[in-house]
Amino acid sequence: MVRRWINVVGIAIGVIFVGMSAKEFHNNFVFYGEYSIDRNKSETLYGFNQPLFVRDGAGSPWRPAKERADALAADQWRYATAAGSTVDIDFDQAGLTQSVSCGGHTVVVGACPEAFGIALGMNEEEMIYVLGAPDREIYAGASKTSIYSGLGLALRLEQFQITQITLTRADRFLPALPRYLRWAVP
Repeated sequence: MVRRWINVVGIAIGVIFVGMSAKEFHNNFVFYGEYSIDRNKSETLYGFNQPLFVRDGAGSPWRPAKERADALAADQWRYATAAGSTVDIDFDQAGLTQSVSCGGHTVVVGACPEAFGIALGMNEEEMIYVLGAPDREIYAGASKTSIYSGLGLALRLEQFQITQITLTRADRFLPALPRYLRWAVP
């Protein structure tokens, strides 16, 4: 009888662990720190105030956001963190957050939120230990971007160290299931 209860308690603890870790893993698809994917521009202004800089697409130069109208008309917003990194938010045509990036050329550990257990300053070996090998890698000059497409995650590395974390909208939890298992059971 005691063995039976021990088995029941063990199974219950296992189910609770899997449920809680799956919820945390799923939250990584929706939130990057306090920044939410799919939040509209007005909600972003409400939550984080006026961005310092804005621009109209990746090729255009950053310009100061002088008024609310400047921000609402722009496709990309830039905020500064207290630790000296920058947070860039890209919006889609509907005005919803498409991606959130945090980082800089100078790595300050803790300056940006973690995503899927990955933090600024981690080295490439730690990244692979946590998430496995990336789906693809893009080299540009002295940097490399490791892309985990099923997670909507892109990590820029310089000198084998993560310098930027980008989370892009991803609605693909089932394809990410193998990465979840690797993440939940180290």
